[in-house]
Amino acid sequence: MPTVTALAPARGGRIAVHADGKPLCVLSADAVARASLAVGATLTSAQIAALHRQAALEGALDAARRLLAVRPRSEAEIRQRLLARRMPADAVSGAIAHLKQRGLLDDAAFARWWRESREASRPQSGRQTERELRRKGVGSETASNAVADWDDAEAAYAAARKRAKALAGLARETYRRRLFAHLLRRGFSRGVALAAMRRVEG
Repeated sequence: MPTVTALAPARGGRIAVHADGKPLCVLSADAVARASLAVGATLTSAQIAALHRQAALEGALDAARRLLAVRPRSEAEIRQRLLARRMPADAVSGAIAHLKQRGLLDDAAFARWWRESREASRPQSGRQTERELRRKGVGSETASNAVADWDDAEAAYAAARKRAKALAGLARETYRRRLFAHLLRRGFSRGVALAAMRRVEG
């Protein structure tokens, strides 16, 4: 049976496990302690398989946490990104379950954050925001709940005011055509877009 020949410090406070003089896996200190690894210990094939699974899980967790540190994400986004890195599917599922249990991955919270970010920086229709959430993998009910009280009239007004500043100085006909097209691209109906333009124009 393979024998642990070294437990060497690795990046991020982890420990590189070597067996029979060759690298076996890199684990957290806690995982090494739980497995009772020590130089000279012999490993069965089942133990080696378990160590590889644990290393894959920890790698998936680390990658997921780095993604979440940039911005909140949906469960589907995390899964897609990790699988795209060719991480084992069981490790990805385990990492997602771990994060969900600790409240670090929550589609409802993500949907609220996405809504708030759109309201603050990119005013658009509730319908368009809901479509975006669904494309991010958020369930239909969760996406619908996130925009249940969305006020398209106020969002269109905010979008129109913001865009009007960038269009200032254009001929009136060009200004109105571009502003109207901008509001339609943001998902607003023609009626809502026209009402917002009237409010901006006073």
